Amino acid sequence: MRRLLLAAIACLALAAAHAAALEPGVSRLELRAKVLELAVCGGQLYVAYDNGSIIRYELPSLRYAGVLLSLGGAKVVGMGPVDDYSLAVALSDGTILVLDARTGHEVFKAELVREGEELERAVISGRRVVAVVKYRYSGGWLDRLIVYDLSLRARVFERDVYSKDRLVYVFDVKVWGELLLLVYIDTTCEICKLTDTLVDVYNMTDFTKLFSKRLGECIADLDSSAVVAVNVRNGKGVYHSFTGVEREFRVEGEPLDVRVRGGVGYLLLKTSEGVSLSRVTRSSVIPVDDYEEGLRISFLGGELLVAGVDYLYVEGSRLRVVNLIPPQRPARALEYEGGVVLLYGKRLLYSVYLQAKGLLIVRTEPGARVEVRPGGYQTVANESGVACLKLAPGSYEVWVSKEGFAPSLREVEVKPGDETEIEIPLTRAGAGPQNATLKVVVVDESTGHSLSATVYVYNGSRLIAIRPIRGECFISLRPGNYTLRIVAEGYEESNITVSLKPGLREEKVVRLRDVVLRVCTVPEVTLRLVGEDGVVLEPASREGNCLVFRRVPPGNYTVDVGESCEANVTRIVVGSSGVNVSVQVECRVGEANAAEVVRRLASYVVISRNTTGSMPRELLVVRDIDDEVVRLDRGVIVLFFFYTKCPGCEVLLSRVSGLEKLGAEIVMVSPSIYDTRESLDAYRASKNLTWHVVLDEGSRLTRALNISSFPTVVVLEDGEVRYVGVGAAEEVPQLAEKVLSALGPLAEVLEDPALISALIGAAMLAWAAATWRRGFKGLE
Repeated sequence: MRRLLLAAIACLALAAAHAAALEPGVSRLELRAKVLELAVCGGQLYVAYDNGSIIRYELPSLRYAGVLLSLGGAKVVGMGPVDDYSLAVALSDGTILVLDARTGHEVFKAELVREGEELERAVISGRRVVAVVKYRYSGGWLDRLIVYDLSLRARVFERDVYSKDRLVYVFDVKVWGELLLLVYIDTTCEICKLTDTLVDVYNMTDFTKLFSKRLGECIADLDSSAVVAVNVRNGKGVYHSFTGVEREFRVEGEPLDVRVRGGVGYLLLKTSEGVSLSRVTRSSVIPVDDYEEGLRISFLGGELLVAGVDYLYVEGSRLRVVNLIPPQRPARALEYEGGVVLLYGKRLLYSVYLQAKGLLIVRTEPGARVEVRPGGYQTVANESGVACLKLAPGSYEVWVSKEGFAPSLREVEVKPGDETEIEIPLTRAGAGPQNATLKVVVVDESTGHSLSATVYVYNGSRLIAIRPIRGECFISLRPGNYTLRIVAEGYEESNITVSLKPGLREEKVVRLRDVVLRVCTVPEVTLRLVGEDGVVLEPASREGNCLVFRRVPPGNYTVDVGESCEANVTRIVVGSSGVNVSVQVECRVGEANAAEVVRRLASYVVISRNTTGSMPRELLVVRDIDDEVVRLDRGVIVLFFFYTKCPGCEVLLSRVSGLEKLGAEIVMVSPSIYDTRESLDAYRASKNLTWHVVLDEGSRLTRALNISSFPTVVVLEDGEVRYVGVGAAEEVPQLAEKVLSALGPLAEVLEDPALISALIGAAMLAWAAATWRRGFKGLE
């Protein structure tokens, strides 16, 4: 009795030592459709997809909780909680919907935009919707910031180019309680964002301005106490406390992300050695930690979380990210009470949360081996027959064995911060046949990840059906021969036979192959499959002329080839094995006004030239960064050659968007010597672009068209080159301004304004001539 008491005291001491300790846990969810928006409302995660559906998930587990809503053609451009029971959704058609977050029923509906406006994006927090809308101005499109009050059902604030406090383009919007942070520019010279970008903070109770600073291209964040902003090119930044204290600073390295919490700024920097984190206060900048890699800062409870492509760093732990192929960057982080949701690329969610471990106390035979699955935890019961294990919350199977005894198995649920005590007595092996133990491990054949599956055990007729916990299960059976049938949604069924002997343990690792659907068609066609529940499946890859869909659940699917195309096969039935289907697709090519497209472009560029030439045949079909096929030989195509660090490209970018209304398709092309898939994906997200973005591997397109100046636009009509334009016209005055600035001291010596004008003109002509020669070489 004394020994038993001492053992119990030892376990309780272990529990007390770790009672207050919280450790990070993760849940992972790979998605079948692209994510547009995320929101947390009433403790659940809401995900808006590009197929028009809004799905609910439990937190922190990311378990499916049901469909909230299925929308029509309009896309979600903003989503957020009004309160714990209401969710507001902003749509691309300018509509704001307030929904019952539990049922999806519409509470009310309103129009955010007025005539001539187009809704681009929205941030929703409580009763306020902070939206950026586009409107026409001098042949182009500018941004207007509006604040819409859901309680008043009216606009309560707006800023644009006509305001006394001018606003032209909005780069970032953040809301913290009653505070609004705005990163913008007040001139139509978008290239001036490098030097003229401003950061403002408003108190939205009366829209008084609390802070304003011109910093140039920057990143910024705030909380209720302070705002921190830093220039991404030179590292110059400012810390401003809303009590009035302000301090400027400078950091070495490339700023990647900045966050503010408790009046303290945290700045993530890319350095020559890797990635470093610094703390910014009103008095100093203090290095905190270094990481192998990292791109985004979040707060997990009171702890900092740094998210990278391969790892999550939190509270001294390094958690491996099981990323997609190719690996995606953390594109978005959404914090909620008790955790953080990270979106990698467009189709991978990670839920990171803090959890208190529980204490499992097992009472059995002294010296018995105690094994806990999943996790592979092992220990040996002490001389009193007590074994203690500290485990993360969840369901486990406890296997106890000892020589001379029949093994025994128990299932147990461990709760966070609690003690769970179970007794597993062992019986001595007798003369009769002992049960055998079968361990089954179910994994994905290609990745090795554990799978949620069902194991059916047969001995003539079905004996048992068991669902493994995180891919592993133990089954106690009489000796004999058995057939196992293993089933998992989206995977091919597997059948195996086992022979079990008395008192022994047999282990079987079952590797399931995902159900692969190959839809073979002509190379340029991209199609999707729409399930009966409205969920859209996108192809995972392409093999020759075949689109490959993986892990396809059984069911009936509609073949979606777009509004302008028709397919000879409209429905595909998928069972528990792979399917190959041949689909013929015919598409109608819409008419576009090539002459009007060229006329518009000519006013946006420095140098224009109508030309005639043929594209190499092998370059008329390319792939974008999402591996979608892009046809360049049908209709009017505007190839926009750029790279992500090109300031003049951003000037022209804002102008060409209106060409889509003329029926032209815009395809952005960046040479691989300047960019990567990751940098282009991040750029696309930051600019809210919907066009195809192509990484020109080996600069094949760039070389074929002899492109050497950026930006350059090329107009194709049915695969033939019709026009080339080089440079952004709006950029030239800025170059002139730089020349004037450089020649200012010289002017005092020369005292001849005419000479200065001549020098400026010569510089401009030389620049234009060089651009002409580089841009049109080989297109004669």
